[in-house]
Amino acid sequence: LVAVIIDGQPVPAVLRVRPRLVERLGRFELVAGVGQERDVAARALALLGEGGIVAKGAIVATEVYKKEELAPAYGGLTRIDSRTYGDNTLHFYEMGAKG
Repeated sequence: LVAVIIDGQPVPAVLRVRPRLVERLGRFELVAGVGQERDVAARALALLGEGGIVAKGAIVATEVYKKEELAPAYGGLTRIDSRTYGDNTLHFYEMGAKG
């Protein structure tokens, strides 16, 4: 199951209905996010890292401005790779045992 998050908008709505969503669809195996506002990626990663919606072993990818710092881990999410292209950096996180 794949989720795409644009500017962090779906994250709060998805988390509000998390029990019903997970029961109905299962946990997400890939989550990709693109955010233009500062700190949107960090907030989304923190929410997703709490567990319950992202499957163990899932990959979460986000794109941010290259000068925006993201933590190496958010809850159960651990950064496994980062790549900079021009003014943007792609960060890849993997959900560990906490998911």
